[in-house]
Amino acid sequence: MFLSFWMIQGQNATVKPPLAGVRCSVSGGDEFTCVDSFFFQCDKDSSTWLLQNTCSGKCINESTFGPLCAKNAGNSTANPGTTTIGSVNQQTTVNNTNTTNQPPAGLSPFVIAVIVVCCVVAVGLGLFIFYIHGRKRTTLPLPKAFQRDPPPPPRKVSPLEILSKDYVCVKPYIAQREDELDLATGDRLQLELLYNDGWARAYNATSNHTGLVPVTHIQAV
Repeated sequence: MFLSFWMIQGQNATVKPPLAGVRCSVSGGDEFTCVDSFFFQCDKDSSTWLLQNTCSGKCINESTFGPLCAKNAGNSTANPGTTTIGSVNQQTTVNNTNTTNQPPAGLSPFVIAVIVVCCVVAVGLGLFIFYIHGRKRTTLPLPKAFQRDPPPPPRKVSPLEILSKDYVCVKPYIAQREDELDLATGDRLQLELLYNDGWARAYNATSNHTGLVPVTHIQAV
């Protein structure tokens, strides 16, 4: 009754079947349908319309195929114009032998995801630049090891008294510079020079070294 599919393809190499590959449902009642000179059968394995034959004229007008053209869920003989084929309410517009395929509406999930990622990256980069330019410069204090304690306030001492008397250390002192002396309580000192900033040049008779000492750490004997 039907010619094989590859034979039909050879006979209609220049004409594209309008419903080939369109979804159908055998369980929904789709068996056969006709579009102009094309006769289709719903394939139960792929659930799509397959071209089975090509009529010399309109298949609906032929005695062999005409009665079968309406054996589908839409009970349609697929006359020229707009025809609804299949139990899944799938509409196909047929004008002669040309089928208009509408592009899917909206953006794909992948495109939407790319747009969202780009927006997040742009916002994050903007916030980072704003933070870098808006951050105030702060000067951190030097570590205590690199800081020098301010000299103690000077004690009023007569220069003659300083040069004429011996002195003893009454408060330990750790030298903070190379030209200073370490002092331990009880060290015996002799002053050589007195400066007006509260420091004096002294000879430490206990350690046998000469250097600068704070006068607030020594006392006349």
